[in-house]
This record gives sequence, C-alpha cells and structure tokens, in this order.
Amino acid sequence: MSLDLHQVKNQSPETLLSVKGLTVAFANDTHAHRVVHSIDLDIKKGTALGIVGESGCGKSVTWMAMLGLLGAKARVSGSAKLSGQELIGLDDRSLSKIRGGQIAMIFQDPASCLNPVHRIEKQLAESLALHRGLYGAEARQVSLDLLDRVQMPNAAQRLSAYPHELSGGMNQRVMIAMALAGEPDLLVADEPTTALDATVQAQILDLLNQLRKDSDMALVLISHDLGVIAEASERVAVMYGGRIVELLPTDDLFTQGHHPYTNGLLAAMPSIESEQTTLKAIPGQVPSAGTDFKGCSFAPRCDFTRDDCHNVLPALRRVHVEHRVACHVERAA
Repeated sequence: MSLDLHQVKNQSPETLLSVKGLTVAFANDTHAHRVVHSIDLDIKKGTALGIVGESGCGKSVTWMAMLGLLGAKARVSGSAKLSGQELIGLDDRSLSKIRGGQIAMIFQDPASCLNPVHRIEKQLAESLALHRGLYGAEARQVSLDLLDRVQMPNAAQRLSAYPHELSGGMNQRVMIAMALAGEPDLLVADEPTTALDATVQAQILDLLNQLRKDSDMALVLISHDLGVIAEASERVAVMYGGRIVELLPTDDLFTQGHHPYTNGLLAAMPSIESEQTTLKAIPGQVPSAGTDFKGCSFAPRCDFTRDDCHNVLPALRRVHVEHRVACHVERAA
C-alpha cells in the first residue's frame, strides 16, 4: 500500500541521535561536581541544531562527553543513541570508529588541531586511511576532491602547503575537509568562526549549510553568538548552567523567546536598526562549573525572579509544538 502525497510530505525525518538524561560530573578525591544536568535532545538526519550560551554553560562538554573525550575523571551517565547504538559507556576502541566516522567534530582554533610540521596532504591522507582505507594516489585524488568541495582556492597547490602558510579561513576549510573525510552522518562544529573576520565567517557558515544540504548530514553548531546561530541552524537550544533552558525553532528566536536568559542574550546583540549606542549587558556572571542550585541557576541574574525561582527547579515545559522553556514565569520580555 502506498502513502498519499500528504502523508509523505508530513513525515518527519528519521531520528539520528537521541539524547536522554545526559549528565556529566568531574570527580576529585572527595566529591563529584556536576557540570551538565540531564540533557534531552533529538537530532534528525539532515537537520541543523544551534547550541548557544556564554562560555562555561556546558555546550562543548555535552558533546565531548558523548564522544568519550573528557578523560578519566569525567563521570558520564544517561543515554546517547546514534542510529540506535548507545554511545555512553562504549569502550574507547568502539568509540574511535565512531569519532570522525559517523560523528565528526571541528573546533574553533584550527592552528591548535593541525600538525605544524606536516603538509596538508599528509594530514588529509591520515584521515582517509583511518576512516576509508585509502592510500597513495587514490588518497591524493580524494584529498583534492575534498579541498574542492570546501571551496579551497588553488586546491592542488594547497595540498603541499604547511598550516602556517595558509590563512585562518583556509585552515578552517582544511579542518572541515578532514571532518568530511569519514563521510559523517553528524558534524559538530564548535565555535568554528570565532577566530575569523566577518567576511570569512559568512563564507564558512554558507559552506557548512551547503555541505549539510548536499549530503543530508546533520549539523550541530555551537556558539556564543546568536547571529551565527541564526545563520546556520533550524532549531536553537539555549544552555545555561549546564542545562537547556529553552529549545525553539530558529525562526522564532528573535520574536518568541520566553526565557529571561534568551532575551538577555538578544538584548546584548548590536543592531543596525537601533539608535542605542550602548548594549544591555546581563548583570552578574555565569556560575562556576559544579555550582549546585536548589532552584533556577539563572535566578541570581534575573530581573523576573519570584520566590519559587530560588527554591524549585523549573522543568522544561511545552510552550508550543516545537517550543520548550524551563522558566516559572509565563513570559519574560
């Protein structure tokens, strides 16, 4: 029996990654300090999720925990299933096949990730050998194809270059090419444009969007910059104090944000349409990692605080079909 056109059109994409109750703590001799608290997320194939928040909110730790990159003192619990396979508790040998293969991650500073004493061709060839078993002339051709795919100028010439001979934008393109070498289902981009000027930043964001659409690859974009998130995501998860405090479609971010923290981030953004010369900063600071709160962790910085904000942890409640917010206040604006 075939589905009618209306049914096909309204089918949601298949879930690629399902995260339930993900919690991360770092242990010392006497205590385990929790830094990520019970994260729930679903990411579907071919979709783009932006994760935004100030430094120290747990954005990067969340994804490094899933990939087993936090070291021996990290205590990770909960569930993260990639195409049905559980990642939490998986041994390092099994995770190493997933890292760079099914899930690839690129970071904000390519200079610290690329080996300064090896040419670009050698570094791309290592990724291709590891993830696709390619060597020699075949690996060189695929390396060239990858550089062409990330729109590297004079790609053949760049293969013989060292990282220090390339600009920051070119090195970031190399990092993206290396991430694509394993043909991942999910690409996690952690602050990929922070060190780049505005023009190159726009080019990299356009490139990531185009690559996602061409290959039906899911994209997670981590940033503290709402402008970057708005350019390259379909949904936004706002994180604060190691928790998701708001989850909503990107199209609704600038007009339908409910959480005081979301609105604080928006108010701190410069606007060419406003005559305001000074930006409105959020008072106070992000709490230190591992700080325990009985209620809402944003309460000490919030202008809308009520008694229950300090005493009762707000649950992530449904506002609209695709909109969730963890706040006791009905609408903070």
